[in-house]
Amino acid sequence: MKDRLLRAALEGLAEDGYAGTSTQDVVKRAGVSRGALVHHFPTKVDLFAEAAAFLISRRILRTNAMADKLKGRDDELEQHLRLVWENYRQDFPANIEFMIAARTDKALRQRFDERLEDYLPESTPQSDAQEPMSYLAHDPTPRLTEYMIGCFIRGLCLEEIVNDQQLTEEVFQKFVMLMALALGKLDATPPAP
Repeated sequence: MKDRLLRAALEGLAEDGYAGTSTQDVVKRAGVSRGALVHHFPTKVDLFAEAAAFLISRRILRTNAMADKLKGRDDELEQHLRLVWENYRQDFPANIEFMIAARTDKALRQRFDERLEDYLPESTPQSDAQEPMSYLAHDPTPRLTEYMIGCFIRGLCLEEIVNDQQLTEEVFQKFVMLMALALGKLDATPPAP
């Protein structure tokens, strides 16, 4: 029941935004009673804060499960960055709508911060439980680098809204090259003409 409500809230968030999605809309989408909603989530803030935490947890788990298969490959850096991008894309409309709402709604932001701790898997950039990707093995601050990658990918997802796919792909490829240079995976000397 709780998962149905969270998924319905995320659908509403992605399609109609935070302000445009009422708890009644969520009840209708989920096909449950108002009482079922109130039992799990007494307020709209409770519902959407938990839905956003659930969204992030789901994306992290999905990315980590897929990323383990890339470790040690020659193209690990590019494939991992592409994997992160693909996983952000799946949830981006709901994610950005939540971020915009949380920017000005202090109660929503506070409740989200409280709920996020319960949803974060042990193997996240916020935790040291999971070993970072091998391309970050010599990075003195791998968790900060992973966070920076997430910031870039969120920005790239925003760019996809207003720019064509070819341009965003070129930007992505340039980012891969810059990351490779920064991490010492490429020779910084340009190739001879």
